[in-house]
Amino acid sequence: IPLESSMISQNISRYEIVSQIASGGMGSVYLARDTKLERSIALKVLPPDVAEDPTVLARFRQEARAIAAVNHPNIVVIHSVEEVGETHFITMELIEGRTLSDIIKEDEIELDFFFKVAIPLVSALEAAHSQGVTHRDLKPANIMVTHAGQVKVLDFGLAKVVRADAEPPSPDNRTETMLTDELIIGTPNYMSPEQVRSEPADARSDVFSLGAILYHLATGHRPFGGFTTTEILASVIRDTPTPAVTVNPDCPPLLSRIIDRCLAKDPARRYQDMGELRMQLEQARRDFQAANEGIIHSIAVLPFVDMSPQKDQEHFCSGIAEEIINALTGVDRLKVVSRMSSFQYGEMGGDTREIGRKLGVQALLEGSVRKAGVKLRIIAQLIDVTDDSHLWSDRYDRAIESVFEVQSEIANQVVGQLHVSLLKPEKAVVDARPTENPEAYEAYLRGLHNYSVNDNDQVALSISLFERAVMLDPE
Repeated sequence: IPLESSMISQNISRYEIVSQIASGGMGSVYLARDTKLERSIALKVLPPDVAEDPTVLARFRQEARAIAAVNHPNIVVIHSVEEVGETHFITMELIEGRTLSDIIKEDEIELDFFFKVAIPLVSALEAAHSQGVTHRDLKPANIMVTHAGQVKVLDFGLAKVVRADAEPPSPDNRTETMLTDELIIGTPNYMSPEQVRSEPADARSDVFSLGAILYHLATGHRPFGGFTTTEILASVIRDTPTPAVTVNPDCPPLLSRIIDRCLAKDPARRYQDMGELRMQLEQARRDFQAANEGIIHSIAVLPFVDMSPQKDQEHFCSGIAEEIINALTGVDRLKVVSRMSSFQYGEMGGDTREIGRKLGVQALLEGSVRKAGVKLRIIAQLIDVTDDSHLWSDRYDRAIESVFEVQSEIANQVVGQLHVSLLKPEKAVVDARPTENPEAYEAYLRGLHNYSVNDNDQVALSISLFERAVMLDPE
């Protein structure tokens, strides 16, 4: 049976090949349908060099059985090792989700997500090591996170079974197989120094590889770099990575020290087993959760209430709230509800706890505006919706020309109360001024307000107001 795309729609035994999932040095993986049990599975066809060598094939089967015996929710389940004619293959649990490699490329990793991945990952390897199985090819591409958020360790194709009564490592027990041209392309950044030197690799080698993954996850950067495979391997042997807390100031110091210890060049200086590492990571998570207890990560800004004697500043009240929404939306670590969603509750009123529940936020910002001539009085208050308590409030008596400074000041004070540190680009967004012309801004806000009424006459008025705003300030 050819090991290529022509396998699609063919059958191997009772398995119908549906599509190819992946291909690599340790074989091709296909989505297949088990026609007997009527379920979808992953089917991995072994490469010819494994299948043709009886000694290697026998060892592979033995190791596959050992991995299959490791019953852990974070390790992919191997169903069977089979052969049909000269085709040797493994059937296993089908995992649907994204690889950690893709997640690191596409997402900004929060520390909460870091621990949700790291601790189950360590737990899975702890279970494998307890059965004498070391992975030897840990990398983000071999770790998946399902759509439900469950971590799964994949591809034990280079795993080594180590028995308590094993003899001292022979040349066959070393890691030369890791150094084939095809396999090393994707793995040098996460290989341990002993693997690079073709020395015996035990559980502590997995600790090193895991440390490299945790470093990448915590900082967004690989710990070892270079333009070629040779340069990367030299860096693995020679270089000490910059501490994770230096690269990412949000990384807790304890976590940074844990990663440093994992990446020690000497195996004796690393964690000697995954159990010890797991306990340290769990402590780091507890410290992180304690430090973040009470921190608010989501907010809705309600339209400010018009307290002016003439009750003619509704446009201005909505405009202030909208500008604050725009400013807070520029803060990456803060979830800000859209204007359309939050403003409907400003009109409806009601219990803040109920509004917070419906909007899915932890805090509400509300306030009032009172305009008298060229003077403004703006009052803003931040409310914790969990218990309806006031986290912060302030009053601003300013000239109307200072409205932009007030908006920026409110946004900055809210961010400070939420204990969010602003990066320079975020600070620039919060402090941005839409115009230097208050009259143009007034026309713009009136235009927005009239447009929201969704009436043809009001839309026509909005257009004229926008045109006036542009005439007053062409920028």
